[in-house]
Amino acid sequence: RDLASFPATADLKIATADVTSLYPNIPTAWGCRVVKGYLLSKGVRGRTARLIHDALFLVLISNIFTFAEQLHIQLKGTAMGTHCAPTYATLVLVVVEQNSRISYADILLFRRFIDDLFVIARSSQAIRDFFAQFQSVRDDFRLTYEFGTSVDFMNLTVSVPHRDGLFQVAPY
Repeated sequence: RDLASFPATADLKIATADVTSLYPNIPTAWGCRVVKGYLLSKGVRGRTARLIHDALFLVLISNIFTFAEQLHIQLKGTAMGTHCAPTYATLVLVVVEQNSRISYADILLFRRFIDDLFVIARSSQAIRDFFAQFQSVRDDFRLTYEFGTSVDFMNLTVSVPHRDGLFQVAPY
């Protein structure tokens, strides 16, 4: 929807990025504190926020799985497949984005779906600077990214038009 009404010009640069291994790279105790702080900031009462924090922490540190017919416990981060993992990771990145010093001044459009980012800017340098700022928030968060006039984002290839007009979007 955002691209349908966005004024696309041939000089724009677009980029996609992925927060590499986001789930296992969110430190559990820190991430749970981030979620608790977010809940408190949204008016959730202290006792309720503490209860959610404690329950979330218990779920995240209790991931036992079978590999090669042996039981293992995940010691770092969040396991893929944990029911609360997408919401947890999303809340952590929302707070990171809100509390960081990331400058959106040169970014014309920024959208994120869990750990996948989509950016439109007027220059490649603006994109590089933006991603560098994003990565500097926490050493645990690394980005892999591509940018140019055509990029793949989720299930789509998005391209800047050769002339002013609409972005070209095709299934990937």
